[in-house]
Amino acid sequence: MGESKAEDLWTGDCERRRTPRDDVAGGQAHLLTLDVPVTVVQVGLGGFRIRTTFVFLVGSRHAFRFRLGDGSTIDVEAQVIHCLPHVTKGGAPVYLTGLEFVDTAEAGARTAAEDLVDDGDSQLLPP
Repeated sequence: MGESKAEDLWTGDCERRRTPRDDVAGGQAHLLTLDVPVTVVQVGLGGFRIRTTFVFLVGSRHAFRFRLGDGSTIDVEAQVIHCLPHVTKGGAPVYLTGLEFVDTAEAGARTAAEDLVDDGDSQLLPP
């Protein structure tokens, strides 16, 4: 993988994406399926990208909980679209995983996605 491709993974520049994603500085969510916190790198109307130290199976579905800046929480279900290995600048192995919201046509899921995009202060929700 060339250097520009590695940068594309980090920044999320992707021409295939149907909706743009916004970078989330220090964003966190709780992966309910495994009861662990994950780092949210980007979020958009169609899905989000996370960084973890463990791999996800492409096609698997997982439940996540986000806490918004106003203290409210949003639970969403998302399907893994891709999971790519990466090495941080410090040499640590991580996985960048792209997830697509499940049933985004439903009003509740659409509202949740819009709230996540509009709220740049997603915080970690403790278990």
